[in-house]
Amino acid sequence: MSNDSTDNTQSSIILTLVIIMILAPMGLVFYFSGEGPFWYVQILAVSWFANIEAYNFYIGLHPFMMLQTLPFSFIRIGFVYMIWRAYRGKTTKSRAIRVGIGMELWFTLLYYLPYAMSLLLNPMWYMALPLAIPIPILLLVGWIAIKFRPPSETLSSWVDEEQPEHWWERNNQ
Repeated sequence: MSNDSTDNTQSSIILTLVIIMILAPMGLVFYFSGEGPFWYVQILAVSWFANIEAYNFYIGLHPFMMLQTLPFSFIRIGFVYMIWRAYRGKTTKSRAIRVGIGMELWFTLLYYLPYAMSLLLNPMWYMALPLAIPIPILLLVGWIAIKFRPPSETLSSWVDEEQPEHWWERNNQ
């Protein structure tokens, strides 16, 4: 395969991952009430959300959603960046996949952080904890891309790079 077609393939993979990062859902959150049959489901993405209740369904698509999901989005941007680095030969594909797994765990951990803090501040307060489940669409597409269009395994190490002559070595000659 020629270098131009390889660059086009890699660019299209990264563009696909960016589009999926923005549009695909990143998690489901199930809210349950301690009293009665009340339930509430929220589907979160970087650029939109959907709220589903027993008698109501709402989809919101607006730019301010990106500000609300910014804590969840940073690591997703990092995963796409790691895939890009893997295709440029700056990191390994296993590191990129590890960042993707961390990205999915980050959604759940970051979602439960306010609940953990409120329980630490007031342990007697009762609350029904929601169930936050990540949707690993971005991880799966990134893994499939690396599996079927693998990057070259040549890593440029800082140890292998030629060092410039230091100032103290120049004066001794």
